[in-house]
Amino acid sequence: MSISTIPNELREAATIFRLNPWLRFKTVELPFAALGLIWNSMMSWAGGWFFLMASEIFTVGSRDFRLPGIGAYLQTAASAGNLQAVTAGIVTLVLTIIVLDQLIWCPVLAWAEKFKLEMEPAIGRTDGELLEL
Repeated sequence: MSISTIPNELREAATIFRLNPWLRFKTVELPFAALGLIWNSMMSWAGGWFFLMASEIFTVGSRDFRLPGIGAYLQTAASAGNLQAVTAGIVTLVLTIIVLDQLIWCPVLAWAEKFKLEMEPAIGRTDGELLEL
């Protein structure tokens, strides 16, 4: 969706500069779509945490499979009624999410902000003069 909404001005500039398909993608399409792609990645990542428990413990026929991970730990602790272990697992999960947010998503979003394109007219001042951008 992000690439299909590139303004005509950018498409025309790429045509005027005779960019080949790779350069057009690298210098016009990818930077324009970066913010949307990163936000969608963050939402997909968050959705993955939701399904963590279901994917680490599953049954096929009469066999019960338990993969090592925080989801299996939480489900086993919850099944055993161990509230202290459930709390420790949730705290670990929350800390992991916060660390990933601070070390990966925030820097990537800050980097992608430089590609943000705003199609707005010049900003007006209170004295009636236009500010130069």
